[in-house]
Amino acid sequence: MRSPPAFWQAGGSSLPRLLLTPASWVKTRAVRSRLARAGYRSRLPVICIGNAVMGGAGKTPTALAVASLLKDLGHIPAFLSRGYGGSLKGPVHVDPTQHSANEVGDEPLLLARSGDAWVSRNRADGARAIEDNGKASVIIMDDGFQNPGLEKSLSILVTNGTFGIGNGAVFPAGPLREPWQDALTRSDALLIIGDDRHGLSANCPIPMLEAVIKPRNPDALDKNASYLAFAGIGMPEKFFTTLRDMGLNLIETLPYPDHYRYTQKDLATIREKADMCGAIAITTEKDLMRISSSERPGIETLPVGLCVSDPAKIESLLKTALG
Repeated sequence: MRSPPAFWQAGGSSLPRLLLTPASWVKTRAVRSRLARAGYRSRLPVICIGNAVMGGAGKTPTALAVASLLKDLGHIPAFLSRGYGGSLKGPVHVDPTQHSANEVGDEPLLLARSGDAWVSRNRADGARAIEDNGKASVIIMDDGFQNPGLEKSLSILVTNGTFGIGNGAVFPAGPLREPWQDALTRSDALLIIGDDRHGLSANCPIPMLEAVIKPRNPDALDKNASYLAFAGIGMPEKFFTTLRDMGLNLIETLPYPDHYRYTQKDLATIREKADMCGAIAITTEKDLMRISSSERPGIETLPVGLCVSDPAKIESLLKTALG
């Protein structure tokens, strides 16, 4: 997805929203109709990490954090993803040494670093493949909140506190995939990442969780060096802001569309710009998954992780879902 239009933001122009509202009604009816269908009930508990807003909300860091908590509870999680941007329909067991982002998508490759990851556009078939594999005791869906093909044992709705729900309208009049109240009704918990600048926690009808995304090893980067930062994620500016907040000297920032596939020409341009200003090229771990191994030397990354303010609260939710 490219940069969202300005009118999608809270306080944006109301005219485009009004003009596109009839199309939003059609979208809402279609989503509600699709979600009314019953899905496959897996033999394994299914923890869904989803969002209601198009673009980056922090689902993948949340999925990784949930996997870590599940491991602490003695479970063996397996990730299940659609594999957005990949060519393989699946079900396929992701092998980072064999698969590329062009085949399975960038997020499954990142998830596979922390455990078994599977890609399947048909989520029910993916769940069956994980069951047949026999290793996992619980399935973590990275995205799929609006996919009715697989019943969920627990749904955690993730949102970015800075962006919130934008203008509150459903696509194309706004950034929502479905009405916000619909999403809350189908969720078991709301996780707000970062400061809640739009009051989403006020009168929230479901358990609320708070978290921040922090660098895992900020001291590994040279604070005396200059950096050229580039990112093709849902909200590239979040990455750039994190680098600045760490005290890094950013000479230039290059935002790309979400899930952008870097070409050799793109990377040559990035390196040329960095060399011209004596800077080090740096990007996100997810972006690195979309860069071939031969092109990665000389590009640094900033590993990040999700820090939940009340781990006991989310552990309680997980234990209830696991039975």
